[in-house]
Amino acid sequence: MMFNASTNGIDFGLPALPQGLRWHLAVDTSRSAPQDLFTAEEEMAVDGSKHFSLEARSSAIFLARKQVA
Repeated sequence: MMFNASTNGIDFGLPALPQGLRWHLAVDTSRSAPQDLFTAEEEMAVDGSKHFSLEARSSAIFLARKQVA
């Protein structure tokens, strides 16, 4: 989970995951619907970046899921 109470966007570091797992974005309150909340098992895969930019006064929830080959 990420929380940004600032009036500016912030780059957060994403923790490293064990091999075979990838971060997926489940919720991002800074996005407009329907891209703000994803249905279970349909979360948006985050690219291989080690950072995530979170807009001002917003929050995000990530899930670690197995990579699909």
